[in-house]
This record gives sequence, structure tokens and C-alpha cells, in this order.
Amino acid sequence: MKKIMSMFAAAAVTFTAAAADKFYQPPRVKLIHDGWGFQYESLKDGQTPSRKFVMNTRFIKDNVEMLERTIPGSGIIIRFTTPAELCEGSPVNINAIFGGRKIKYEYFKNDIENLKNTRFTKFTDNFFGLTVSPGNVDWFDDDAWATVCHNHKVAAKVAKESGMVGMKFDIEEYHKNTMWQFKPEKGRTLAETHAKIRQRGQEFGRALFSEFPDMEMLCYRFGSNLAQTVIKKGEVIK
Repeated sequence: MKKIMSMFAAAAVTFTAAAADKFYQPPRVKLIHDGWGFQYESLKDGQTPSRKFVMNTRFIKDNVEMLERTIPGSGIIIRFTTPAELCEGSPVNINAIFGGRKIKYEYFKNDIENLKNTRFTKFTDNFFGLTVSPGNVDWFDDDAWATVCHNHKVAAKVAKESGMVGMKFDIEEYHKNTMWQFKPEKGRTLAETHAKIRQRGQEFGRALFSEFPDMEMLCYRFGSNLAQTVIKKGEVIK
């Protein structure tokens, strides 16, 4: 009897394992390649990628086979600078649209066409890479935030029409950007600042998702920044 029960149990385990293998597939992990070293211009024989090279969408289009052969992963973070002749005399660095100059969709038509005509095979999950630079924006400045939202609405449209799956935000403060630091000397309370930031976040989200409703979003440093404390004038503000 024990032998029969053991055989029955073994058969049940085998059947269960087979069923699980048939009906359940673990989620596929995707590796997305990013890094400042991954910006190329024209690579010559024997050269390796470094920060000296600035990639543009034409380079991606012309060298996609080499990129997919030499870079691991399911996708890349795409950044580019659009030249001055396409942007009314002044180039646009897509990494620096968080404030400052208002950009136009028309600036990026060549980039969109380049990416549409790039024969991606391995890179199926590409993201538009953005930062919070220059970040010289006061949370309470309505005009400045209108520019931020406009620029990212344009960026979301470019990302979607270019065939990217979403957008990547690097929210680290670079250079003189201190937008994540509470500044009581501005005359606003912490509660007032929190409320205004929440409002700006809603405005920012509406701008993005109105153009790209089903985007996937990557956000670097987000959790670590939330966990930080800001020490200001001897007071710890959590």
C-alpha cells in the first residue's frame, strides 16, 4: 500500500510540474543598456566607446547591426542633440529640457524618421533618456512650469512616434541644480512646498501621458532620493 501511495505521489508531482511548466512562465527579465560611455559619433577601427563620442539618431540608424552585436540587453537609452540648423539657429540637447528654452516638435522630425527607419531586431525596448537639467525652475513659477510641461509633452510625442517603449528620467541634481532641496529662505513653508510639488507632478504627468498613455517609465535614484534627509541650518527635514 505504501509503495502504491509513493508511486501515486510521484506521479502527481510529475503531473503538477509539467502543468506548471506548460501554464506558467516566469516573467522575462530585460536588460536595458545605459551609460554616458554609450554615446558615439564615428568609431574608427580599434576604437572603443567612450564619453568622447556623441551618438545621434543617424548614427543609430547606420550602425544598428554593430550596436546590437556589441551591446548586451533588450534595449538602449537614446539621447541626442539636434543640430542648430534644425532648431532655429541653436542646438537642442534633449538632456536639458527641464526648464529654460521652449522646444518645438518640428525640431525632431529628422530624428523621428531616422529611428522609424532603423532596423532594430534585438533592441525591442528602447527608452528616451531625459534628465532634470537645467533644473533652474522655481516650483511656484507658473510660466516656468508651463515650459517644463510643454517640453516633456513634445518629448513624449517624439518618443512614441519614434517607436520607443517609454521614457527614462535621471532625477539626479547636476551642477547648480538644487531643485530637490527645500529652501525655507524662499519664504514658503514645507507644507506649502509639498502641496505645490504635488500639483506640479500632476501637471507633469498629464503632459506626458496625454501624448504617450501606455508608456513604460524608468526613474533613476527615485527611491534613494525619497529616503534621503535634507539637513538645513541644523534642522533635519525628512
